[in-house]
Amino acid sequence: MRLAAFSPDIQTLMVASVLIGATSVVPQLFVPMAAHLAKPEARGRVVGTVMSGLLIGILCSRTLSGFVGAHFGWRAMFMIAAGLMLVLWVALFFLLPEVNPLFSGNYKSLMKSLVHLFKTEPKLRLASVRGALSFACFGGFWTALTFLLEGPPFFAGSEIAGSFGLIGAGGAIMASVMGRLSDKFDTRNLLVATISMIILSYLAFGFFGYSMLGLVAGVILLDLGLQASHIANQALIFSLQPAARNRLNTVYMFLYFIGGATGTVLASQAWHFWKWNGVVAVGLIFSTLALLVHLLFSMSSNKNVAAQAEQV
Repeated sequence: MRLAAFSPDIQTLMVASVLIGATSVVPQLFVPMAAHLAKPEARGRVVGTVMSGLLIGILCSRTLSGFVGAHFGWRAMFMIAAGLMLVLWVALFFLLPEVNPLFSGNYKSLMKSLVHLFKTEPKLRLASVRGALSFACFGGFWTALTFLLEGPPFFAGSEIAGSFGLIGAGGAIMASVMGRLSDKFDTRNLLVATISMIILSYLAFGFFGYSMLGLVAGVILLDLGLQASHIANQALIFSLQPAARNRLNTVYMFLYFIGGATGTVLASQAWHFWKWNGVVAVGLIFSTLALLVHLLFSMSSNKNVAAQAEQV
């Protein structure tokens, strides 16, 4: 963080950004840890609660960074983040429970086991692809939002763009509710509803994207749909192999962020060539693909699992 704050040029800032990304995996360790410590009947609720805190932090960080960047400059935000990381380090040192590893092999076999899990767990593959496609919609929107707000009819800066994070906090709060629902209802039907919300959000962006009210409605739908889908996916994969929850989450989150990065790149290019309509088209394509993949493969996945159970 300090390296980023005092970067003299863009090359140094890029190196600092890579280091920040490489060392920001701690939140993704908390989620499988929470699932591991929770009782099976309450796993969805516990994962939803942890994810609510994580997502509220992500969304509110946009608001905070927008305000700080507008009033104090971007370097100040990195200095504030460095201080927050120091406080977090102290809290983790004294409060984090110790959990013994369940994998006894070496690092090479550990990495090979990730490939094995992906090949042998159809529900993991489906959740990963479904999550990646959904997160692509999320990354694409937030990348292009600043471009949209800078031009007509808004002529707004980073502070206004950041304030949309507060609007999306409702989706993070909904994550806790979704965790409870995933403990009680069929995940397949829940995911149809949540992915459909992402599609509806992009329809709102397409028809009403040049009005503040339309953007607000779309952001609420997008965040509710994405976060609820994410919780349902994680609750599903954590139920597969209790001894491999960290590795299952590693596979899932790797593809999840690949999807987000892909959405970001394609939305940026779409903005360059077709402006907001191009961004909306990218989001609709990814969200529709997510729903089609879910409908086509979730049923076949369930049939395969049932067939294997009958053979046993």
